[in-house]
Amino acid sequence: MSRYHGYLKTAAAALTPYDGAMPLAHYLKAFFAQRKQMGSRDRRLVTSLCYASFRLSRYAAERTLEERVLLAAHLPGIWPPEALQAVATDWQQLQAQGVELPDASKHAPLLFAPAEWLSAGAAAHSLAAAMLQQPALFLRIRPGGQQAAVQWLQQHEIAFRSLGDDCLQLPNGTQLNGFALNKWAVVQDASSQQTGRLLLAWLQQHQLPIPATVWDCCAASGGKSIMLADHWPGLSLTVSDIRPSILHNLQLRFAEAGLAQPRSAVLDLAQQPALPWKHRFDMVLADVPCSGSGTWARTPEQAAFFSETQLHTFHEKQYRIAAQATKALKPGGLLVYITCSVFAAENEAVVQRLCDSAGLQLIEQLLIDGTAGSADCMFIALLQKQAS
Repeated sequence: MSRYHGYLKTAAAALTPYDGAMPLAHYLKAFFAQRKQMGSRDRRLVTSLCYASFRLSRYAAERTLEERVLLAAHLPGIWPPEALQAVATDWQQLQAQGVELPDASKHAPLLFAPAEWLSAGAAAHSLAAAMLQQPALFLRIRPGGQQAAVQWLQQHEIAFRSLGDDCLQLPNGTQLNGFALNKWAVVQDASSQQTGRLLLAWLQQHQLPIPATVWDCCAASGGKSIMLADHWPGLSLTVSDIRPSILHNLQLRFAEAGLAQPRSAVLDLAQQPALPWKHRFDMVLADVPCSGSGTWARTPEQAAFFSETQLHTFHEKQYRIAAQATKALKPGGLLVYITCSVFAAENEAVVQRLCDSAGLQLIEQLLIDGTAGSADCMFIALLQKQAS
C-alpha cells in the first residue's frame, strides 16, 4: 500500500466521528495534534481530502466514506499527479461502478442547494461550480497602508493581484506571519469589501447624509466596523455582540489598527433585551447570523450539515435582531441589513417583513455574487426608518 493510500485512510478516519459541532479547521487541528508523526505535507494532503470530501457530501451521499474520499482526491487541484497515479487502480474500479466526477451544470442541486431557495441574482450553476474549489484570500488595504503592504508581499515573494485601489487577492492558505495585519490591511473577502463601496454609492445616489453615529449590532471581530471607521474618519461608533470574547478580539484589532476604541456592549438582540442606549443612531449595521451559504465554498462542512428546517430558524432570528435594532434608529435613520447567505428566506423575505411590520422602507437591495472572482457571496439591503 502506498503512502497515498494511507492518506485516504487517514482522511476517512478523521471524518468518521466528525459531527459538525465545531469548524472543520479547528477539528482537524486537534486531530493532527494527536498524530505528531505527520509532517506538514502529510497534513496538507489529508486536509485537502477532508475539505473536498465535504464538497461532495450530498452528491456522493450513496457512496461509502472511503469511496467519497477517493472521489474527492480527483477533484481539480486537490491532489498532485503523482498521488493520483498511485491510486489509479482504485479509481478505475470506482469508475467501473458508474461513479463520475460532478458536473456543476448538471448536478447543481446536489453540489449546493435547490434553486428555489436562492435569492434573486444567484446562479445555481455558479454556486455549484464554486463549491468544487477553495476561494481566494483577500486583503483590504487600509488608508496609508498600500506601499508597506505591497512592499512586504514583494519582499516575501508572495503572489498577489490588485483588484482596484484597496483590494488584493492572494492564493488561499497564504501565510502572512510578520505582515502588519490590521495596520496595513485587514483580511476581508472581496464581496464583504464591496458592501462598503455599495453603501457609499447608495448614500450618494439617494442624496443621503453620511451618518455621524453608527451602531454595529452584530459586530463579531469588527471587520466591517474597521471598514466604516476607515471610510468615515471621526465616526462615532458603537458595537455589540452576543460573545464577550469576540468583542475582546475586536478591541485588540482596533488597537492594532490605531483606531479609537468604540463603545461596546454584550447584547443578545434575538432575546429582545431592553436597549442600553439612551440616544438614537443615524445608522444601524446588522450583519446578522445566517446559514453562511454564501461562504460554503470556504467551509463546505457547513453545507453538509445544513437542513431546510434551519432556514425558518434563521429567518425568525434575523427578523428579531433587525427589528429590535431598528428601535435604536432616529426617524429617517438607516438600517444596513447584511448576510453572507444566498437564500431568499434570509434575505428578501426578511427585508419584506421588516418593511411590512417594523416601520422601514426599502431603498436598495442586492446580492453580491463573488463566485466568478473566487470570492464569497453577500446580500446587502439599505432601509430607512419612517417617521412615527
